[in-house]
Amino acid sequence: SGYCEEVANKCEVFMNLIVNQKMPVRTDLADIQSLFTSAEFKSQLIKAYSSNVVARPMFQADDVETMFINLGRHIFREAKNAMQTNSQNRGYALSMVNVPLEDLKRSIMAMAYYGLDLTPERQHVYFQPVINDITQIVGVSTILGVKGMSNLMSRVEGVRGVEARCFYKTDNFVFNGNFEKPTFSRSVFSGAQRDEDNIEGGYFLMHYVDGGVFCSDISGDRLREMAADARMRYLGHDGSIDDETNPWFNSHKEVMFDHLVMRHGFRQVCDK
Repeated sequence: SGYCEEVANKCEVFMNLIVNQKMPVRTDLADIQSLFTSAEFKSQLIKAYSSNVVARPMFQADDVETMFINLGRHIFREAKNAMQTNSQNRGYALSMVNVPLEDLKRSIMAMAYYGLDLTPERQHVYFQPVINDITQIVGVSTILGVKGMSNLMSRVEGVRGVEARCFYKTDNFVFNGNFEKPTFSRSVFSGAQRDEDNIEGGYFLMHYVDGGVFCSDISGDRLREMAADARMRYLGHDGSIDDETNPWFNSHKEVMFDHLVMRHGFRQVCDK
């Protein structure tokens, strides 16, 4: 549908856009605290959520205020941790400390107009500092999480819900075509057999309110290619990891592969 294509195009821009086009500006912790205690900015967010007819029932003024506070605490904590590191460290440079507040505000407002939950724990959206390797200017990349993509797709008329997951070599999976549910059963729930080298593929499944489905699968090799590309964005020139807490480099990376499957499905739906 036109709505789906519009969302896909804008989300692709948000996921890759470096919104800062100015010279780097140092942000102090006091500035971040001031932003997330600003009555004016909070009022703007409440109005943004109210303007979205889908999000309006879910985000009343009190809900937006709680979400606003939680996001502020999360970003403040990230910036504070960065300031405690060596200022010559790339991990310091690639942090919220060096993201101009106006760029962060624009990114937050954009997601509010889409009616996505900004609470970090809800995993709808992530605000990721990015550095342009040519200009060395730090900006904000707005990344949709699996739940954020699922939320947007579930709003499409006639859609009841979506799911996306990886399957492994020891699992039982049979792709039965684009308009049939796949045959799937999990054989191993943890352990070495669930590492990324054993990913056989992934599948995206959209459920329609009339009982129909749309299914799309993706190979394990393609998922690993996409993962390698995603990881490259968080490595220094010497191959070192900028941020060891990044989910691509810790035990949460399995969730990130599910995210890649969801991205694949999102694009398939909007292309069909």
